[in-house]
Amino acid sequence: MLKSHVLIFLGILLLSSQAMGSTVEIKGGWDISGEGQTASSGANELGCYGSDPSITLGIASNSYVFGPGKSSETWQGSQDLAINLAGFRLEAAYDGKVESSVILTSQGSASSTAFVGASASGISTGYIPTGSGGDSYDIFGSADITTEGFINGQGTASASASGSASYDSQKPGTSSEVWGKVAGSSTLAFESGSSKGMVSTSGTKNGLHSDSRVTRSIQEDISAIANGQLTSYASIVNKGNANINTLPSTSCDSGMGS
Repeated sequence: MLKSHVLIFLGILLLSSQAMGSTVEIKGGWDISGEGQTASSGANELGCYGSDPSITLGIASNSYVFGPGKSSETWQGSQDLAINLAGFRLEAAYDGKVESSVILTSQGSASSTAFVGASASGISTGYIPTGSGGDSYDIFGSADITTEGFINGQGTASASASGSASYDSQKPGTSSEVWGKVAGSSTLAFESGSSKGMVSTSGTKNGLHSDSRVTRSIQEDISAIANGQLTSYASIVNKGNANINTLPSTSCDSGMGS
């Protein structure tokens, strides 16, 4: 018998006295619908461990079956979170829709996943008593719109993720800042025509990705890196078809100031 379960995780964790008196505002929420065997998650998390705050915002849809059956699920929502905490300014946001669906008609298993989300973090790595600009630190963030999946057996799998996601991490009082944004869509459609067939993304997350990082070491050296990428990949064994589309509505944007 097919079973349904939904997991929604909403956590705000403040484990530092430095968090007292800080203002935190979370805007937005989710809508969900689905059937069959599904594993769902909407994450909205703020953490402060000592002096290391971080934000993770996102929605993910995952449909799966083991043996003949079907599953489908849709999430849609938007959120925006900005904080000033422990000497860092962090912001993350997303606005998107994720869908997944699998149908297996012969022995095997199938899964599809879609994700839209972003994260931002700041880490204090040491004190520089004689340097300028205060402590050493590490600030970084990432944003993603991705799909992945597989069929091991005969059937179909599809997933789509669309919208936008962005992040901004700053160390106030310095010129250090990282930012990035992705906007567009990622879709996959798999079909396997054989019980011995396999169609898969082979663990690759297809879609749009942005990340950047600025690090100031205890020796007062500054390093910075930014990446933006677009990925479309699938593999087929025996009889099958795969259609992967990654469509940016703007270029993957990531940057930093150090």
